[in-house]
Amino acid sequence: MEQNIIEAGFEKVWRLFQETDKKFQETDKKFQETDKRLKELMEGLKKLEDTFITRWGKFMEVLVNSGASSALRRSGLDVNHSAKNVVQETYNGVGRGMEIDVLCWGKEVVVPIEVKSTLKVEDVDEHIERLGRFFECFPGFRGLTLYGGVAGLDFAGDADRYAYKKGLYVLTLKGNKVVDVSNDGKFRPKIWGKMSDG
Repeated sequence: MEQNIIEAGFEKVWRLFQETDKKFQETDKKFQETDKRLKELMEGLKKLEDTFITRWGKFMEVLVNSGASSALRRSGLDVNHSAKNVVQETYNGVGRGMEIDVLCWGKEVVVPIEVKSTLKVEDVDEHIERLGRFFECFPGFRGLTLYGGVAGLDFAGDADRYAYKKGLYVLTLKGNKVVDVSNDGKFRPKIWGKMSDG
């Protein structure tokens, strides 16, 4: 009889173990399903964020492009043309290409402008590197004096002061002018290059 009680107890424990194991498996499956849904949700949010950032960036370029020439003219530069999203893949199939967010130019000067919603110091450094290769990618502007500019709604880590010290025009979005150059009267822009026509 004792044996029967032990066997009955063992069978009961075994059934409980099996039921518990089944519940664990069901719970694990639910966790996996929840994890999968969460990953899908996160991927969807990331795509949405990327789309928003891309569209916000394009909107910023449109805003800066609409007022950059006027703002630079108020600062003394004779520019009367502007274009956004100017791309040169390569020149004669050689070298790296280049994309300029906003390009302003006139008879004697050309000003490529890097546009960011939040401009960082590394963005300034990357733009300076582009300025060093500008005529290589855009030989049609040879003979013009090359200045540089950056534009932002916000500036991280004093990127605006850094750009100013590097000799770049700093354009901001504010007030009734929408786009304005924030450089003061002491500012002396750096000439990044002037290639002869020959």
